[in-house]
Amino acid sequence: MAANAPGPTIVTNVIQDPNVIVKDERVLDHFEQQLAGEKITCLLLNQDLEDHDITSIYLGTEVMGVNLTKDSDLAKEDKLWFKSLSGKTILSPYNIGFWEQLYHDNIPNANIIFQSDSTEYSTLLNYSSLPYFTTNLTQFSQWGLNLPGDRIFKPLEDKVAKQQFYACFLKKNRDRLMPVIEEIQEKWEEADE
Repeated sequence: MAANAPGPTIVTNVIQDPNVIVKDERVLDHFEQQLAGEKITCLLLNQDLEDHDITSIYLGTEVMGVNLTKDSDLAKEDKLWFKSLSGKTILSPYNIGFWEQLYHDNIPNANIIFQSDSTEYSTLLNYSSLPYFTTNLTQFSQWGLNLPGDRIFKPLEDKVAKQQFYACFLKKNRDRLMPVIEEIQEKWEEADE
């Protein structure tokens, strides 16, 4: 199993099914070929795949937001969009798949500092007032540990900040994968509560 963003694999890792191997890499293109070549049995994507041999099943929605200090001007706003963060310095985990491109496309002149180590990430956040991104799935990962408790989470209102995810796999794997997919859906629903 692989994904084009970390959130779906975070949920999958919570399941800890011994029959599921989650690849810790981002697959960002050639989805149909990856499945057809059976390099990957299941892809968790922010799009469904339209193919007569591939089944796509809706899993849930990942919602991106920004965490701000209480004294931040942005924290006082009723609604925030990616463009509201224009010119800001923001901390983000590294290797976040398609989200990275969305940041670059939708936040003009932003200085996004990517961190590859979750411990260093939380240390930096606890000793700075930098805004940082999280989603409704962050809490299930090492990236959700030891984050500052005094920040205000503001969901971003952009359509691109809300991504629907699908499990995509060859129809011939449907019966074998459905119990795992149903368990992922349950965990995702818990994250939304």
